[in-house]
Amino acid sequence: MTQEERKKILTAVKNDKDSVTRTGHPVQFKGEKKLFDVHRISLDALIYNKYNGRIAARARSHEKSHGPINPEKLEDKKLIEKFLWESKKDKNKATRESLIREQQNRAGIVTNDGIIIDGNRRAMLLSDIYDKREDIRDHNVDFAQYFEAVILPAADPREINKLETEFQMGEDEKVDYDAIAKYLQCKKLKEEYDFTENDIAEMMREDTSKIKEWLSTMKLMDEYLEYLGDDYVGIYTRLEKREDQFLTVNTAMRNFKSMRTGATDWDYDENDVQDLKFVLFDYIRATYEGKEFRVISRKSDDSFFCHEDIWEGFKESHKRVRETSEKEKTVDDYKADNPGMDLEGLLEKRDNDWGSDVKNTLKNSINHHSDLLANLRSASKPQDLIEKALSAIESVDFNALQEVYNDSIRSSLKKIQSKCYKYIKELD
Repeated sequence: MTQEERKKILTAVKNDKDSVTRTGHPVQFKGEKKLFDVHRISLDALIYNKYNGRIAARARSHEKSHGPINPEKLEDKKLIEKFLWESKKDKNKATRESLIREQQNRAGIVTNDGIIIDGNRRAMLLSDIYDKREDIRDHNVDFAQYFEAVILPAADPREINKLETEFQMGEDEKVDYDAIAKYLQCKKLKEEYDFTENDIAEMMREDTSKIKEWLSTMKLMDEYLEYLGDDYVGIYTRLEKREDQFLTVNTAMRNFKSMRTGATDWDYDENDVQDLKFVLFDYIRATYEGKEFRVISRKSDDSFFCHEDIWEGFKESHKRVRETSEKEKTVDDYKADNPGMDLEGLLEKRDNDWGSDVKNTLKNSINHHSDLLANLRSASKPQDLIEKALSAIESVDFNALQEVYNDSIRSSLKKIQSKCYKYIKELD
């Protein structure tokens, strides 16, 4: 059904008094609260909002891989329904059962040309119920062929997006949305519709400082995808389950870019901060737990970056990760090896393979330099350090040592011997 056909049907519905299910439904529209009738509308006359907050990341990623999604096409309609269902399976199952028992209690909102602004998930569930009505024996579900909603007057896209944000992100249910959705929505409102941070904060019922944080975090997310390569740009599903890590990086960038932290023992520059960012990006790619890698970049002097010697050693050890990245198979190689797999699947497989290759290197480097940091903190407690070193030496399995013994190990043992002899001689 075309846009003009939907408009004609919705105009007829608005003029049909028998379609009204309730009156006086309040909606904040164009800066003031207005009361609207709620109408019963055939689902056939409506289309989903493909960038609904619950599925924005998946929809945009799919479009990067396969081209534009057209909600007017049946196959794309089914695709959006799949995204909506998978976005919150447990809650969808519960809401579906509630709709069967109690019908639709909460009104949705649609544009005058039939785009669902508020209620995409409910509309999807109603459609599913009606499609499977023959399997539902204990309830009459004929009502599920209709969606009860307010039909808005004509409005420009900027006003529609404002209203959509207020309903999707500005209510208590916003916790149900994809974690990345709020970042994408902030970016869209600011870059595509020229809303200010204050405007967006009001729509989302957040502090302006929070919106600024989300926008700067979104900028980092885009930089991360660019860092991984052109094929990754726009594939926002590669950000899933990494929100906490990006917030950690954003905090580090904010602290150290100011050059006023006062916690470091060296004069770093912008290139050093850039190096820090790329190291942290590698830990994000490997899905390293955010709380665990904060030791790299905390603002206090209790981090690797705050101590030049530890940071330089850590950065040097990280070169092994970069060497692995340089030898990594290209996306084209993965396409050749996995015919039929879409781009999202290929990138996920590529990241997983890379993560398996560097996992131990990342972990060992963090652990080793955390020990160095702990030793630095204990420098004024020499007895603790000496007893710790003795315990470590005594824990070495001699048979295992024989198997891996090499010039590097011999050199380290000689340094330990020399340092111990020096201390004993000077102290005696």
